Amino acid sequence: MTESTFPQYPRLVLSKGREKSLLRRHPWVFSGAVSRLEGKANLGETIDIVDHQGRWLARGAWSPASQIRARVWTFDKAESIDIAFFTRRLRQAQQWRDWLAKKDGLDSYRLIAGESDGLPGVTIDRFGHFLVLQLLSAGAEYQRAALISALQTCYPDCAIYDRSDVAVRKKEGMALTQGPVTGELPPALLPIEEHGMKLLVDIQGGHKTGYYLDQRDSRLATRRYVENQRVLNCFSYTGGFAVSALMGGCRQVVSVDTSQDALDIARQNVELNQLDLSKANSCAMTCLSCCALTVNTAKNSTSSSWTRPNSSKIKAS
Repeated sequence: MTESTFPQYPRLVLSKGREKSLLRRHPWVFSGAVSRLEGKANLGETIDIVDHQGRWLARGAWSPASQIRARVWTFDKAESIDIAFFTRRLRQAQQWRDWLAKKDGLDSYRLIAGESDGLPGVTIDRFGHFLVLQLLSAGAEYQRAALISALQTCYPDCAIYDRSDVAVRKKEGMALTQGPVTGELPPALLPIEEHGMKLLVDIQGGHKTGYYLDQRDSRLATRRYVENQRVLNCFSYTGGFAVSALMGGCRQVVSVDTSQDALDIARQNVELNQLDLSKANSCAMTCLSCCALTVNTAKNSTSSSWTRPNSSKIKAS
């Protein structure tokens, strides 16, 4: 597409001297940098961003309800924001993930990490043949149809599930959404593989997109330090660190979380990996309460060894 055939986007004009961050390729424009909007733009609509003299800087998405008034899609003036744009971004991201998945033996990973992959406000996690989508910005929501079309082009055999049920959407004037987009509904617990572990993931009701994929390398690193050690796994969720600690040869691991449902899944994860259940304990309480009880127990004991706290002595909080 030549510049002469480009759509005429509304223009966001910056105040004098406020273009410096964009020149350094920072993808956000804050409200304090804005002089005016020329033309009309709906929530999330594509706009051109220019300096106070009208020089083109970037193309992004308009978000009048947020302190981040615009998020940049591209710094290339010749690039239109359409299905082809999202298809290119997805394929660029997948090139890196293919290498990583093969190297580490993964079937689940973060496919799109927002601004890091040139798609601000877009998070996409892949769990086997399920793609879990989170749209966290007005621009991402405005481009929902184009993004889903691009996903279907790049991953025709994958089902797409929406987990845009995050409170941060309200800051950009958007309602929370959740549910199947295309394909089959994810099972209540989906088994995935990570560094030799089998783990059950709750896509529909779990934290974030169902699992903390961003902690993958930290879970693996745990194994280097826990041999013959006792491990306290605070904020344990579904026990990924507990399973990794047991695989690393720990003597005992105690998982602490306020959610009994999460702790039940953690127990299933230990069983799924055929690890010694007698070494895996859990406490359904707040981590601060657990730590306080542990300190009090240590003060009243002549032994320096750590013992599992009795959760019945702690009131729910």
